[in-house]
Amino acid sequence: MTAIALTIDTRAVDQLLRRADAELRADILADALLAGGRIVAAEAAVKAPKRTGRLAAALDAEISVREDTVAEVDIGFVAGTNVAFIGRFQEFGVAPHELATGRRVARLAERGRSPGFHPGHPAQPFLTPALEERAEDVQRELREDIRRRVDALGHG
Repeated sequence: MTAIALTIDTRAVDQLLRRADAELRADILADALLAGGRIVAAEAAVKAPKRTGRLAAALDAEISVREDTVAEVDIGFVAGTNVAFIGRFQEFGVAPHELATGRRVARLAERGRSPGFHPGHPAQPFLTPALEERAEDVQRELREDIRRRVDALGHG
């Protein structure tokens, strides 16, 4: 997945997690983090450049690390897709550069444009601002989700 990563340090929710059995901690933490990641993905979809809408439609979150006291969620695009390839250039921009050979070079030549140089384009960040703007909502959702899950176990 081409993504930004959201990692939680469990010290903020350790008191709640201690009330769960050790074997359930990883599931509870990962599920809560995934819910938080989906908040960021939804906000990023709103902020994504909209020429075709494919970037926004392809955004999601998935767990990449799942351990007893650590979980990490990636927020971005499914790896290996054209959207994932293009998404990183939209987020971070492209410096001017020489073009390699290929279909794109041939199309530019057909249009009378120089196929040897790409002028670059500025960054149009949408993932990073979404994470920054929704960080408090994510933290609140993590705490509430963990609390609900632990309370549902009857340990509350």
